[in-house]
This record gives sequence, C-alpha cells and structure tokens, in this order.
Amino acid sequence: MIRLFLWLCLALIGAAGLSVWLMVADEALVAEQRALTAADIERAHRIIKRNDPRAMRSGTLRSIALAQQDVSLAASYLASQVRRGQAQVALHNGGASVRATFALPANPLGRYLNLDMVVSESARLPRTGSWIAASSICRAVATSTPPPT
Repeated sequence: MIRLFLWLCLALIGAAGLSVWLMVADEALVAEQRALTAADIERAHRIIKRNDPRAMRSGTLRSIALAQQDVSLAASYLASQVRRGQAQVALHNGGASVRATFALPANPLGRYLNLDMVVSESARLPRTGSWIAASSICRAVATSTPPPT
C-alpha cells in the first residue's frame, strides 16, 4: 500500500513538472497590447465589481450578458495585476476561448507562462474544456522531430 502511495506521489510530481514545462516558453502567446488607460481601468473595476460572485448568496446561479470588448477588458486588467500579464478573450456560441501570458522572473525554462483555455457553458456551471500550452507544445514537437535531411 505504501509503495502504491509513493508511486502515486511520484506520478503527481512528474505530471506537475511536465505541466509547468509545457506552459513555459520564450515567446509570449498573447502579444503585448496597448496600455490600459485610466478610463479602461475604471470601466474594468465597474465590470468586475458588478459581477463579483462573492457578493452572491451561496448556491445562487446568475446569468450575465457582457460584450466581448468588456470581457476582454476585464481579463486584460486582471492579468495586468499579475506579473505584467496580458489576456485575450474570444466569445463564441456556448463558450469562450481565453489566452493569457505572464512574464516570469529569469529562469532556465523560459520567459513567459502561457495559458490557452476553452470554457464552455453547461447545465449548471461553466466547465473548462481544455488547457493548452500552445507554443510549448510546438516547441516539444520541434525538439523531438529530427531535422529534414
């Protein structure tokens, strides 16, 4: 039983390490966007405050309607609060695609943490369909594929 537990712990540590390696890259997934203006920041604050789920009673579900521009603005503002982050949100029928890039301190793995996530609506709560580290996956394929001769 202890041996199984140790193997499980080792597998979890390995999976976490692989996940980090796949998400860290030298190139940003989201290109640097224009700087947020004071008006942008004020609008993002209003959007976030008006739709803060912590203000709802426990167990309450609520639908909101926001334009793609407002969702992207709020995401960009929130990302900018973490390590010079950048974010983009693309709304589509039944869900959204969210991309984010965060600058990392100097390290041997890469300069950016890149996230690419798909969120889909469901009967109760939104669900995440996939997490992808696009540029890192390309890097992994490129390094594992021999060059053409």
